[in-house]
Amino acid sequence: MSTESPSRLRDLTESLREWQWLDRAADPMHGWVLGWMPSGTRQQLRGRALGHPLHPMMTDVPIGLWTSSLVLDALGGAEQSADRLLRLGIVAAMPTAIVGWLDWAESSRPARRQGLVHAAANNAAIWLFTASAIARRTNRGRGKRLSALAALALGVGGYLGGHLAYVEGVGVEGQAAVEPAGPPEAPLRA
Repeated sequence: MSTESPSRLRDLTESLREWQWLDRAADPMHGWVLGWMPSGTRQQLRGRALGHPLHPMMTDVPIGLWTSSLVLDALGGAEQSADRLLRLGIVAAMPTAIVGWLDWAESSRPARRQGLVHAAANNAAIWLFTASAIARRTNRGRGKRLSALAALALGVGGYLGGHLAYVEGVGVEGQAAVEPAGPPEAPLRA
């Protein structure tokens, strides 16, 4: 694949910026999130004290817990541990989502459209993981299948989240998210 022609996936992701019909949901939510807490509190929760956004760092916790649960499911024999990791991931997703909404509220309108789809995919993952946790009590196989579907939704949400951070620069104030690295350096020779 040529680096000069964007992939179809990137084209689709970029097209989300133009989906003005998403504004019917995004605009009221934007106003609500901005009015939900004072600006100073929002900025601190977004990571101002750290010097970079908090949300991307927080995503590692639920993703790691859920991935570990999926691995234990695949290996078998550690059902209780897999279930605990799954439930901990659901709990960890809540503050992660809240901080993500705060970053979303500070983004441009086109990026908010993309962010709304990112949030929808991640919310689908949370609900599917929750359904998995419930189903595992009576039908472990169904619970595992729901976790696999949740992982697919999480992958879509993760791709969009990466695009928002690294291409759109959401949460990166006053600078481009990714600056070109320039030409590659020649490898070191021993």
